Amino acid sequence: MLRIAVCDDETVYLEKVKELLKDFARNRSLDFSIFTFDHPFDLASSTESGNIYQIYLLDIYMPGMTGLALAKDLRKHGVDSPIIFFTTSRDSALEAYGVGAIQYLVKPFKSSALYSAMDSALDNVHSERRKQLIFKSNGSYHTVNTREICYSEVHGNYEYIHMHDEEVLTVRLTAAELFDELIVSGCFIHCGASYIVNLIYVKRINSKSILMLDGAEIPIPRGAFADIKNKYFAYFSTRE
Repeated sequence: MLRIAVCDDETVYLEKVKELLKDFARNRSLDFSIFTFDHPFDLASSTESGNIYQIYLLDIYMPGMTGLALAKDLRKHGVDSPIIFFTTSRDSALEAYGVGAIQYLVKPFKSSALYSAMDSALDNVHSERRKQLIFKSNGSYHTVNTREICYSEVHGNYEYIHMHDEEVLTVRLTAAELFDELIVSGCFIHCGASYIVNLIYVKRINSKSILMLDGAEIPIPRGAFADIKNKYFAYFSTRE
């Protein structure tokens, strides 16, 4: 099910957008969950805690943190989900498209304008969903979006793939075979011979370990810290 985040400090517009999205879902025969936030810090905290939203709708002018600043932070941390902005002014339009916004809606906007923006966002989501792999785990086949893999660890002839929703898939693959499938995503690194780590879900690193957003601590082999640190900073520097 799609997860959609809406953030606006004006509760009137927050509820208006929520109702329009419900109408959109009914008109398109779609099924998705809507999560509303009246402060950008709350949405930032939710995302940093590992919650993934397939579409973000953000007001630009909010107290404490603008929607643009929030969008830049999301992009910096590897969130590629489509973003729709809404605001009372056209002044920030160019900067909005600089963070890959799907659409920029000026309040008050018509329902048709929001629906058109959502259609574009859904096209983007469906395109991203083609970046999927199928794994056989415990006798069942699982379709996995590679960006939702937090990390994997090897045990014998199996890879234990830890997903962002805390599901663990047990897959008969070598680390090399799995990494060959994941490397095209651009956000995975080796951590020694036993672990493959998705940098999107890294909370912090030090000379001894990588701390993941879910609290998992992955040991860094002796002598490997410099290389891992360089890859970590290189990846996030491209998110600016």
